[in-house]
Amino acid sequence: MSPKMCLEGGGIMMASGPEALFTRVAEGLRAMTGRLEYMGERVDAAAGFKLFGNAMILSITAGLADVFAIGKAMDIDASRALELFGFFNPTGTIQGRGKLMATGNYTASFELAMARKDVRLMIETAGAENVHLLPAIAARMDTLLAAGHGQDDVGVLAVDAVPKQKA
Repeated sequence: MSPKMCLEGGGIMMASGPEALFTRVAEGLRAMTGRLEYMGERVDAAAGFKLFGNAMILSITAGLADVFAIGKAMDIDASRALELFGFFNPTGTIQGRGKLMATGNYTASFELAMARKDVRLMIETAGAENVHLLPAIAARMDTLLAAGHGQDDVGVLAVDAVPKQKA
């Protein structure tokens, strides 16, 4: 959690290591945070989960910056573009597609080839110099397309970390 959240007793604190030690200090830790989660005996687990969370925060933030750049190019105010997330919740993607990705299931519901076309349109609309995350996504997609993954789900972006399950 951020220093501000720590001072305010908010945020999420994750701890890992020997469970007996965690049990002894949990009450004191709980007083410093809005939520305390024990991540298990592995001493580096909490640090790993912190990195996972921050990777998502940064990815979402960079994605929003690119959304706002597309909006600017289309003369749609950033506040107006943000309205999308009042009725479209990306958490469903994390839960649904993420679950499939985590098991190496890349059965297509949104084919990589189709997603790549959309990324091209996004970059063309905003101008390549105005977006930052999308060009990296496009490059990764191009590599996967060249490797024959065009008809796999866009989740195949994770295939190097989570190999495709055997059919």
